Amino acid sequence: MTLSKLEQKYCSCILSVMKKDINPYGLCTNSVYGSRNLTRKTNPLCATYYKFEKYDLSSLREYAKSKKVKITENSRYKSKDKLVLDLYKYVSAKYNSK
Repeated sequence: MTLSKLEQKYCSCILSVMKKDINPYGLCTNSVYGSRNLTRKTNPLCATYYKFEKYDLSSLREYAKSKKVKITENSRYKSKDKLVLDLYKYVSAKYNSK
């Protein structure tokens, strides 16, 4: 399933805003769709769109926490490479099994 350009902007917004203490879904819906006087009719599957390698570590940690993916191992934070691998495993297990 491919996402439209507008849905891709929405998904990018979600991950970049997630590290702030605000609701990223409402903010991104308003900024991406509301600024164009559109309404979001579906909830896009953003996880299948993400290329986790291109995001910074703090954004990945926040995303992983929101999806209940462990961000530590042996009481230490995982490296970016390990976290990216775990996120891809999560996405594969959650969305490709349906």
